[in-house]
Amino acid sequence: MKKLLFVTLITVLAFSANAQNKTANSLSYKTAAGIKIWDGAGLSLKTFLNEKNALEFVGFFNSAGVRVVGLYEIYGDLNTEGNLKWYLGPGAHVGFYKGNNSVIGVDGVILALSGSNGTLAMVAADSSAYKELGRFTPLGGQSWTAPVISNGKLIMRNKTTLACFDLK
Repeated sequence: MKKLLFVTLITVLAFSANAQNKTANSLSYKTAAGIKIWDGAGLSLKTFLNEKNALEFVGFFNSAGVRVVGLYEIYGDLNTEGNLKWYLGPGAHVGFYKGNNSVIGVDGVILALSGSNGTLAMVAADSSAYKELGRFTPLGGQSWTAPVISNGKLIMRNKTTLACFDLK
């Protein structure tokens, strides 16, 4: 994790000196470095490949862990005054967290996994009251990977076990 933090920091610093390639009064830029604040702090680096496509990389850091995000952004004009633009695009992230928990919902039931002890709680998705439907430890201990539901089956894994449970 320290290597990832170091590489991210060096990358941001390497490009920060070349943050804007136009004049100081220009709103256009090719590459920029910045800081994002959400539930921690993030270092951001964006570079335009051409007028309509950009790559953005963000490293987020908080007390629970670190997350690296990569985005491919496609830009277009909104045809309004002020040069306002829209953008969309795919992206991916990888995170490393301590005490990782996962929550998924299906058919009115919320499945909450406590990664540290592997307990899976099933709770009714009802905003008026908390109603636990059941609780078990399907893999017998820690499970850091988020569970997946597909075709009525719950798929879970940890370091040594892969399990599939029929929910129908």
